[in-house]
Amino acid sequence: MWRTLADTGINVEGGTSFFREGHRVVHVAVEDPAPAVAPLRGAGLLVADAQEVIAMTVEDRPGAAAEITEKLAEAGLSAYFMYLGTNTRIIIGVDDLAAGRAALGT
Repeated sequence: MWRTLADTGINVEGGTSFFREGHRVVHVAVEDPAPAVAPLRGAGLLVADAQEVIAMTVEDRPGAAAEITEKLAEAGLSAYFMYLGTNTRIIIGVDDLAAGRAALGT
């Protein structure tokens, strides 16, 4: 997967993987998922979903992630995934992208 993205000229901005029900699940953040889908499928990988997420720079200090999740909670939102990306960015998936961006000021 990583080689396929590299050979296609797609920069990975963040990623995480885990096992679920005997299968490896990988979430990869790229600027635009559309050009990544066909090469990944061509490499024999199942692309289950492509969705827009919040990617924002976060300070590398204690409490930064807590402040972000608190802002989401105050707006009545919760993140269904959150992980660190490259260049001290945080990648966040929320049910309501517009409301999440408004709550976080992105």
